[in-house]
Amino acid sequence: MVANSGSFIQSGSLHGNLVEILPKQLYFASFNVPPLKTDPHVRYIDLDNRVHYEPFYGDFGPLNLSVLYRFTRYLHGLIESQRKRKIVVYTDGDERNRVNGAYIMASYLIIYHGVTADAAYLRLEAAQPPKFIGFRDAALGEPTYLLHLHDVLRAVEKGLHHKWFDVNTFDAEEYELYERVENGDMNWIIPGKILSFCGPHNESRIEDGKCYKHTLV
Repeated sequence: MVANSGSFIQSGSLHGNLVEILPKQLYFASFNVPPLKTDPHVRYIDLDNRVHYEPFYGDFGPLNLSVLYRFTRYLHGLIESQRKRKIVVYTDGDERNRVNGAYIMASYLIIYHGVTADAAYLRLEAAQPPKFIGFRDAALGEPTYLLHLHDVLRAVEKGLHHKWFDVNTFDAEEYELYERVENGDMNWIIPGKILSFCGPHNESRIEDGKCYKHTLV
């Protein structure tokens, strides 16, 4: 739902629409010029300064499960502790940051409020135009397929339904440890059943400041 930004955003230059995520409490927006944080009744959170994606090539997301877990947990705690303040989570006008922001906010609704992926997407869809771009793979060259935000949210919903992702048991530190190249670059797709990883290799060396893996023959 598009919110009336004039009621409490008195500065900044919106890029797209301000949308209401939770009634009279949580909002999402993108700004070409960040808002002035002078209203004591409004808490602004600059998402771009709180999350990070490490690209391989031209890819830019979606942000991984650890980032999703840490930020949504932080946001939920903030909402619970500051019920009398409006909270605006925002990104800059970069289309890559906008769609990652929409993914985080819609996923928050799915994870903590039991909203369906379809309903969460419809709520964030109101932030358009401009239209959310699709996520691309990490391969070199031009992508042949783009992953739509709606499909990413359905994956989050399915993961929760099957207990493949559970905020009560997810170990972010372990996830981040094994995600590192030197520790195997491993991720569970289905916990205990399907593991994806880079390699295998049994030796690594540093070249041009980057870690490369080499198999001993």
